[in-house]
Amino acid sequence: MALYSFWNNRAQNAAENLDDRGIFLNHFVLPQISTFLIRAVPVFLAIYFGQGLVDSLLNSVPETVTHIISVLGGVLPALGIAMLMSIVIKDKIQLIFYFTGFVLVSFANLSMIALVFIASLIAYLTYLSSHSNPSTYQTSNGTMLEEKSLNGSTSYSNIPIYNSSVDDDWFEDDHLF
Repeated sequence: MALYSFWNNRAQNAAENLDDRGIFLNHFVLPQISTFLIRAVPVFLAIYFGQGLVDSLLNSVPETVTHIISVLGGVLPALGIAMLMSIVIKDKIQLIFYFTGFVLVSFANLSMIALVFIASLIAYLTYLSSHSNPSTYQTSNGTMLEEKSLNGSTSYSNIPIYNSSVDDDWFEDDHLF
């Protein structure tokens, strides 16, 4: 609410002046009172005066405003799903799984439990197929890497290869070995 920014500015000024009472009032007490006045009083009046007052208030709102509110109310669920999908789906290829699940629930009349079992199977098969190629592996950030050793064979060791022809001091305690 825009009214809370008013109380936040006053609490900020009280904090700059080291006013503990002003911080407490402007941060806890006064915003609660203003919220009570904005929300509880209209609800109390609507309940007290009854359906006649509410009907007359709703009839006084222009029809274009109610149409805009109903359209926006219909868009909100789609916007919420889009926001969730933008968080969950990292690659565009993952949209295939989403739309497949949607089609199976909508048109094949599968239950959500059956869809969970199918999705688990597909996830397991995807996991196995991503690890089946022995010359590549997937890092934690999702990039595919391929390691080749000096003789051309695939190697997965993280041990650095020491080239004895180069004189360097990469290991401090050479005398131990």
